[in-house]
Amino acid sequence: LLLEKQMKTLQKLIDIQSSLNKPNIFAQIQYLASKPAPNLEDKWGGTWTFSLILNWNLFDGFSTNAEIQKINTQIDQIKLIYDFQVQTSKIQLQNALNNLNIAKRNLETTKQNAKLSEKLLETAKIQFNNGLISNLQFYDIQRSYIASQIAYKQALRDYYKAIVDLDLVLSVGKLQ
Repeated sequence: LLLEKQMKTLQKLIDIQSSLNKPNIFAQIQYLASKPAPNLEDKWGGTWTFSLILNWNLFDGFSTNAEIQKINTQIDQIKLIYDFQVQTSKIQLQNALNNLNIAKRNLETTKQNAKLSEKLLETAKIQFNNGLISNLQFYDIQRSYIASQIAYKQALRDYYKAIVDLDLVLSVGKLQ
C-alpha cells in the first residue's frame, strides 16, 4: 500500500516536471483609481491595465528530462521492490500452508499412536493383573504410553503454532 502511494506520488511528480517544458501564460487585469483627496470626486479618472505574459523555457540544459528519467528510475525501483515483496509474501504463504499440512498429518499420526498405546496399556494392565507379563514389561508399556501422550501434545502444539503462523502471514498480507 505504501509503495503504491509512492508510485502515484512519483507519477504526479513526472507530470509536474513534464509541464515545466510547456509554455506558461499569465493574464492580469488591474484597475487603479486615483483621487486627489478623500471625499472628493474622481476628476483624474481611473486607469485600466491588462497584462498578458507568455513564459516559455527554451533551454534548461536538459535538467527537466534528467529529472524525469530520475523519477522513472525511482518508479522502476519501487516496482521491483513491490514485486519482490509480492513474491516473498507468496512464498511465506505457501510455506505456512505446507507447515500447517505437515503439522496436521503429524497430529493425526500421533493421535492414532496415542490411541494404540492406550489400548496396549489396557491390555498390559489385564495381562499384568493376571500375571502374564512382568513388572518391568508393564512399566515399559506405561513409559511408551506416556511418551505417545507427550508426542501427541507436542504435535498439537505444533499444529496450533502452524495455524498462528498462517494467520500472521495472512494478517501481514492485509496490512501491505
